[in-house]
Amino acid sequence: MAEQVLPVDSAVADLGVRLVAFTISGLDNRDYRPALRDWLEDVPGLRQRLSSSLGDHFDAALQGFRVLRERTGRSWRRFPPSCQSLVDSYQRRGGLPKISPAVDCYNALSVASGLSLGAHDLRAIRGAVRLTLSRGGEAFCPLGSEKRQTLPAGEYIYCDDRAVLCRMDYRQARHSALRADTTDGLCIVQGHDAIPMDYIEGVARELRRCLAL
Repeated sequence: MAEQVLPVDSAVADLGVRLVAFTISGLDNRDYRPALRDWLEDVPGLRQRLSSSLGDHFDAALQGFRVLRERTGRSWRRFPPSCQSLVDSYQRRGGLPKISPAVDCYNALSVASGLSLGAHDLRAIRGAVRLTLSRGGEAFCPLGSEKRQTLPAGEYIYCDDRAVLCRMDYRQARHSALRADTTDGLCIVQGHDAIPMDYIEGVARELRRCLAL
């Protein structure tokens, strides 16, 4: 695994977006190893461990995404951050859906930390990934939908030289999602200026550990 320097435009940094990114090679996104199963089944315990080692920033983390929406001029209800959607789903169902080992790892950590986590298949990335503001008119095909969207101006987006990879911390693109045969990925742990950078870095370390189980 290697740290990834992901350029962040100054306008996005001024909104308060903060992140850690790293690449991973040799990923196994098929096999639920016993240690991984045990880890995934104890989300409450994971949240407690994060709080004990990094400080209790869960509520501040979720609230900070609401502030990001206000700063960006986007509706919290229409475009909830992925972490809030996952927390709501977890509370309703008492658990998270089983998707794949790597996706389940970052979803569980998102629910435990209140941060937005995601990963992209490196095979789908062209050129350097950066975090910038949309100019308006960018095409975006969200995960879970066949419908192509056209983005408005002023949203923070992750993109490479060819396409938008993620719309804010709301929805990932379909084409770069992890697949069962993904072995190399770009992982992103995103927070904001309402929580310490040490917290974001600590959650990123836990994601690295989880993916290696």
